[in-house]
Amino acid sequence: MNNNIIDGEIVENPAGLSPTPNPLTSEPKGMFFPEAIAKVIEGKMITKLEWADKNSYGLLKDGRLKIVLKGKEFDWILSDGDLYGSDYIIREEPN
Repeated sequence: MNNNIIDGEIVENPAGLSPTPNPLTSEPKGMFFPEAIAKVIEGKMITKLEWADKNSYGLLKDGRLKIVLKGKEFDWILSDGDLYGSDYIIREEPN
């Protein structure tokens, strides 16, 4: 909880802001990378909740990990954020 003292009184989170969650101590919102990559190997598509483009997703194609961004397919070069992420979800097939 973010508390501040204003005019001698404790005020709970006066700016109304949520603290940035620590990925090592906060509860995951989805799957961790190893679980997510297992789903990719099973043929599923995955996405991350933090990705701004909700149409971006990762998949396995021709034995290579791919990422689709703005409708274009690229080799997915993983970052530390990707490897330590805990917000992966299965992307449903578009209708």
